[in-house]
Amino acid sequence: MYINDITWHCFSVFYARKNIAALLNAINDFYEINKNYLTHLSFYFSNQQGERINLVFISEKQHSEKLVAFIEEYFERFLKEHPSESLYPIPYGSIIWLPYPNNSLIWNGFHIPRFLFESREVRDFSQATSLLIANLYDTESSYNENVISIEMFLSVQLWKQQNTTLPITTNPELAETLQSYWEYEDEDLLATWRQQAKIDNGTFIIRSHLDLSGFLNFKL
Repeated sequence: MYINDITWHCFSVFYARKNIAALLNAINDFYEINKNYLTHLSFYFSNQQGERINLVFISEKQHSEKLVAFIEEYFERFLKEHPSESLYPIPYGSIIWLPYPNNSLIWNGFHIPRFLFESREVRDFSQATSLLIANLYDTESSYNENVISIEMFLSVQLWKQQNTTLPITTNPELAETLQSYWEYEDEDLLATWRQQAKIDNGTFIIRSHLDLSGFLNFKL
């Protein structure tokens, strides 16, 4: 899709969440290798038709064809060298469309999040959020544990940046965790992210990246 002489690419990697840390590292490496060709990269966890990560790449038109070739070659090699073991149950009889095969690649298999079209500032925040998620992901914890803890951490950091007070909770363990997240100060990626965290719909964007649809009862 071409908009204002930039090209938007939608690309999905179907990969078991059990092994998702390896894919996040690969995405991070791909960005570092090819960032001169990229105007934007962001990714979004999803569970539609299989466990997957949806990636949005934006490039200038003259780099589009080369970037597509880089994407296909890089992730095909990754899947060949680091296949994941799927535990995703196929709900035969309860769905119309069967899941895509695990360890497969699909172009144009999802809709680009609408907020990416709002402004360059939103796209920069979304990219920074993706890179931060990839670096915050704890290989010793489960996917579900990571999603909840990362969402909580980024929400607290967002509130801090926007001068919003922490919510009141009667759970002392949760209160201690929130306070530790509030007091956390660190390094380049987080500092860069916080500089871009002044947009109005930051919490919604964070939750979109992490696909919290499977955690309907989760609230801070």
